[in-house]
Amino acid sequence: MSIRRSVVAAVAAALATTVTLTGCGDDEEPKTYDPGLPSESEVTNSTEPSPTSSDPTPTEPSPTGPQEPLMPDAAKASGKQGAKAFVAYYIELLNYASWTGDTTAVREYGPRCRGCRADANLFESTYREGGWFKGGKWTPVPSSWAVLPRNPGYFVGVNIDAAKGEQRRRRGGEITRFLADRIHRDFHLVRAGQKWRITYMEAEVDL
Repeated sequence: MSIRRSVVAAVAAALATTVTLTGCGDDEEPKTYDPGLPSESEVTNSTEPSPTSSDPTPTEPSPTGPQEPLMPDAAKASGKQGAKAFVAYYIELLNYASWTGDTTAVREYGPRCRGCRADANLFESTYREGGWFKGGKWTPVPSSWAVLPRNPGYFVGVNIDAAKGEQRRRRGGEITRFLADRIHRDFHLVRAGQKWRITYMEAEVDL
């Protein structure tokens, strides 16, 4: 079991005493999966063509390493589909934070979410101590989305396929390899002005 999942389990146990939610499929949920994530063209932020061999050499090097995902328009919308798209986007932010240690956006969109803070603390402490995460990308399972009104806001439950990966807890520490796995996460989110905010992120370890 990965450290990420171990922390999730501990947070879930703490939250279970105060929050009880049940989720089920929504008959109105479209059968075609649309996670609301930006397409390749949408994340480019430029309408100019890519440089060719005849173009002058760029004056600045292209960025390397993982790039923070851009929020798609669908995740900015209110309502059921907006809530679903925002959770899909937030999962992408968790991936990014695990690969870089940059938890700014994770904390921004879940300032009062204990589960969000627990993940952010894990990523920050790992990189601060010279550790890292590699691989382990989380991908929502298309058929598993449950999006239900919960006043205020929405409950969103989804199964997640976690790819195999590696992690090192600290500089010079042992490298741990973990296999692909399937986990579950429940979210509650509300509108704060024109933006979504996650109030909690709860994990169910055994599916």
